[in-house]
Amino acid sequence: MSEGIKLKAVVAAFFILYLVPIWRFRYFPSQDGPSHVYITEVLSSLASGETAYREHLRLNVRPFPNWSAYGVMWAFQLFFSPLAAEKLFLSLYLGLMVFSFWYLLSALGTSRRLWTLVSFFFAYNWTLFMGFYNFCLGVPLVALSLGFWWRWRDKWGLGPGVVLAALLVLVYFSHPLPLALVLVSLTVMVFVYHRFRLKSTVTILFSFLPASALFAYFGEETLSASFMTVESALSIFQLPQLIGDFLKMRFILAFDAGRQAPIVLGVAAVIWLVLLFSIYRRFRSGKGGVRFDPQTADIFIVPFLFSFLLYIVLPDHIGEGGALTPRLNLFSALFLIPLLSGEIGRGPRRLFSGALAALLLVNFIFLYRVFAVNNRRLEEFVAGRETVAPNSTLVPVIFKKAEFDELTGEDDLVGIYNHAANYYCLGRGVVNLVNHHIDWSSRYVVTWRGRWPGLVGVEHHRERLDFRELSGLVDYVLLFGADEETLERLEGHYRNIFTREDLKIFVSMNRESPGED
Repeated sequence: MSEGIKLKAVVAAFFILYLVPIWRFRYFPSQDGPSHVYITEVLSSLASGETAYREHLRLNVRPFPNWSAYGVMWAFQLFFSPLAAEKLFLSLYLGLMVFSFWYLLSALGTSRRLWTLVSFFFAYNWTLFMGFYNFCLGVPLVALSLGFWWRWRDKWGLGPGVVLAALLVLVYFSHPLPLALVLVSLTVMVFVYHRFRLKSTVTILFSFLPASALFAYFGEETLSASFMTVESALSIFQLPQLIGDFLKMRFILAFDAGRQAPIVLGVAAVIWLVLLFSIYRRFRSGKGGVRFDPQTADIFIVPFLFSFLLYIVLPDHIGEGGALTPRLNLFSALFLIPLLSGEIGRGPRRLFSGALAALLLVNFIFLYRVFAVNNRRLEEFVAGRETVAPNSTLVPVIFKKAEFDELTGEDDLVGIYNHAANYYCLGRGVVNLVNHHIDWSSRYVVTWRGRWPGLVGVEHHRERLDFRELSGLVDYVLLFGADEETLERLEGHYRNIFTREDLKIFVSMNRESPGED
């Protein structure tokens, strides 16, 4: 059996293994994921003409980013339940991550395919567990776009141009950040590779027009306002921490960070050592002494430098767009992978591939435990689901967003309870009135028909809730980890119908509970 076939078998085996947590457990433990699954169900219901949500919600079909995950899950929900559709989406995402790495590295030379193993660590990253599904889908699409251009760079024509244009449009509909990265990176790479020959360059840049036009449409409406509302100091003032987080590839950490940190440090060590070996083997001895022998593929340092520069200088929040730093950390690390050589010597190659395989197995065991523990927590969280009547309205107020990590003394980095109340709504026509992925702007696929008094910004301003006023509008209030002051304000307006540890569900005095209907 050839080495190439063996590697394909290893990658396929790890792909199947890493699908197990997704399909073995009922819930994918993420922060925003439940919200996206619920919105997709609302989208499907509204599009099919059903009336469960029409009193409160409406479709927003404008061509803005953040459509891709909803579109894919919507297609799956035509045939499967919302939770099964999410699993299919996540399986597709994992497959795209692995395939995009394989495709890009194959375009650079078959010996580099070995580093496809890194894709499994990068796939299960912090942004995925945060539930940034649209952004995550854009990551492999960027890798595919770069790999596609590299494969066809010297044979460019109408066919490749159309395919690249389609890929870039898909990136646009995923998230604006990946699109900005790939457009700027490709532009510079095309100019440099073709030595600024205008004819060769312009032919390729025509493929950028559809995505660029969409991006300009979106930017005119949203981006200009966002950049006028920078919410934090420039990241350059946190340079030591930023560099440390990049070197340690902290973007992978999501749950139980104290226990996963050694695994991630091991992955980072392998990548940095392979990169050092790759650089070392570029040096050649000759009559004039030692010289560095650059390769054509070294042009892929362009997207790395661009993303790393943005990682350093941009704040974490621009307007309403947050978590820029870990997203750029992810891309900076991803753009290092094309710079890893496959020609590092048989001994080091076997050593590093064995280390990656061992780390993948240890990481799988860790992830399996994370899924098991958090599914038990989520089962407890949704224990009161049947007490909420179908076709009703719900306001969740979440005080406890994550579990405490006894080893590190910190909360988990992902708040699995933050949007888990959306599980109460799935398949039941229940309207979650504080879902922050539904708003009155043009950024989301579903928007409100009218404003609900006192509910804007509930996640950060719970004290604004006027339960007396809400009792005539909102059927149920779900509290998780509530304080005494909030409980006291509920008295006289809502009645407790379910309690289990930190979870409490209240029904409006103006409505009877399901068991009493």
